[in-house]
Amino acid sequence: IYGVNLTPKEEVGPRSPQAQTLAEVAVRVGQRLLPLSYASGHQINAQLPFDLPLGPNRVTVVRTGQPDVSGEFEVVRNAPGLFGQYG
Repeated sequence: IYGVNLTPKEEVGPRSPQAQTLAEVAVRVGQRLLPLSYASGHQINAQLPFDLPLGPNRVTVVRTGQPDVSGEFEVVRNAPGLFGQYG
């Protein structure tokens, strides 16, 4: 998730188990909280569940003391992806 003023600070989460809250933010799809690996003012890395239904879905960023922010995204079968490698 990319944006501005997403969090007040930068935080890297643990590898296992992943955190559901980092840097005063949580992310959910529907009512499901997503595992987070990284959060900063400009980027949040969240892991989507494998069983999300195909088609449109809504993601919501919840930040302490701020209004929730939501956006639509579409889940498609076999979509290409780029994945970073952390050293």
